[in-house]
Amino acid sequence: MTVMMEVPDGDFDRYRQQFPRMRKQVKCRLVKIKDEQGNIQVLYTSLLNPVKYKLTAIAVKQDIYAKAMMMTLCAALAFPIEERVIKEYQADQEKGLVKHPHKINRTFAYWSTKGI
Repeated sequence: MTVMMEVPDGDFDRYRQQFPRMRKQVKCRLVKIKDEQGNIQVLYTSLLNPVKYKLTAIAVKQDIYAKAMMMTLCAALAFPIEERVIKEYQADQEKGLVKHPHKINRTFAYWSTKGI
């Protein structure tokens, strides 16, 4: 089953500042499976094509772990750059050269990390 998830207004406004390309609605797929004990589980994934991506609990876990690993790698690579940007901003702020805080574009950083 494919569903559209909508980010609540307050959260959307807050996250949109950090992630400018974020969409208000996200398309996802819900899949119902039975685990080894016979319990029914509903899994959520961004892998939308049911023919190409036959879902099992392992496939969904791999999808989640892969995204978590990419986000962690991105954060690790971006950390020294972000620290440098903060220091440069503070130095420029003391000189009166800037009005608004500077920060890295995390959406672009994540996108760039995918190419590694």
